[in-house]
Amino acid sequence: QGDGSNDIERMLMLQAAVMNPGQNNRVGARCPVPDGMPLIESGDQLYAPYLQRTMPMSDVEIEKQKKFLGVSKTIKEEERPSIRSRIAIAQRLQKPKLLSDMSSFKAANHGAVFEDFVRWYGNPENPLHEEISGETARAAFEHRTSLSSSHAKTLALEEASEAIAILMSLRAFWEDTWEEAEPCPAFDQEPLFDPYSRAEMVLHAFETIHPAILMNQVLAVKLSNAKFVLESAAVPGGAGRIDSVARGLLALREAVDAALESLAEDALDGWMAPKTSTVDDGSDPLVYVSTSTVG
Repeated sequence: QGDGSNDIERMLMLQAAVMNPGQNNRVGARCPVPDGMPLIESGDQLYAPYLQRTMPMSDVEIEKQKKFLGVSKTIKEEERPSIRSRIAIAQRLQKPKLLSDMSSFKAANHGAVFEDFVRWYGNPENPLHEEISGETARAAFEHRTSLSSSHAKTLALEEASEAIAILMSLRAFWEDTWEEAEPCPAFDQEPLFDPYSRAEMVLHAFETIHPAILMNQVLAVKLSNAKFVLESAAVPGGAGRIDSVARGLLALREAVDAALESLAEDALDGWMAPKTSTVDDGSDPLVYVSTSTVG
């Protein structure tokens, strides 16, 4: 059944409430927070609530979110949305889980105020913060060193002002969401993850997948299985302890891991930004494997 895991979690939570009669007015409470953290207004013990699980996402979905937020490594500067649009998108993506968690917290901690939630949950982080790799950091450093001193200071002030504006906007969004949240334990809320609709999306993706991407995925599975079979076969008889075999398995593991990483990047590029077809007939592109991967 699709809701089996939710039913089990609900049963465990209800059992916890029965086994702790002193906490029955704290519906959905999981455990007291260590160090005796009290609620600000009432002084009562703060309890951590049960929360709904974060929705699982595929690499493609994660990359799509990064593109919407303008933090994808593949997005060009001229294609980056405005700050206002990016903040609005970030809030829309955050709200379902945040509203659920706030409702759960209120159910477990009657009389709690917004600051109680922030002390337990943590302050909002900048969702538009870009992942900085070594190459990106070097490029940013070279760009800054090429600027004049006054221009570099102006750029730094602009970036700091932008970050402060984003965090202030998110703080106001959190406060508004707190006012909107009604006390409701996680097991009584509408599920954040709908397995039926996701299953339909997966089936649709299988039905419409490009043959080149399908072969990319099949090749990745075959390589993973081959590595698993060879490594497993070397264990029972002790062949893995032979130096030449151990070196061969290590080389195989490194080669397969590198190939899988390249295939994943190619597949993601194919989903997010299909390459231009070599035939100008309006047909779909036929190649989703880069020459570096083939090599």
